[in-house]
Amino acid sequence: MLIAEDDPAVRRVCERILGRAGYAVESAAGGAEALETMDRGEQPYDLLLTDVVMTGMRGDDLAHRAVAMQPGLNVLFMSGYSDDSPPDSLGPTGGATSFIRKPFDAGTLLERIRVLLT
Repeated sequence: MLIAEDDPAVRRVCERILGRAGYAVESAAGGAEALETMDRGEQPYDLLLTDVVMTGMRGDDLAHRAVAMQPGLNVLFMSGYSDDSPPDSLGPTGGATSFIRKPFDAGTLLERIRVLLT
């Protein structure tokens, strides 16, 4: 699983929640770093967890580029802004998508991920 989040505190919380749940997690501080991580990754990711609003590259732009690199990638968007609406679909080569509003609790995050991965 790959996390793209420009807020270090939120990124660490997500890493901790997902790591404790048994997920192998890599993280990036933004879209460009996430794409670099994917580019040098040895195995495909099952899910991208990305903030919608990040410095440098929006999460929806990242998701489209990530799906182009790895067709079928599932994406969970997260945002604390009420007027952000991520795409419902990433096109014919995209995997499943979902959205979670910040702040969220561990149980909600894990359930949303479980649904995307099944």
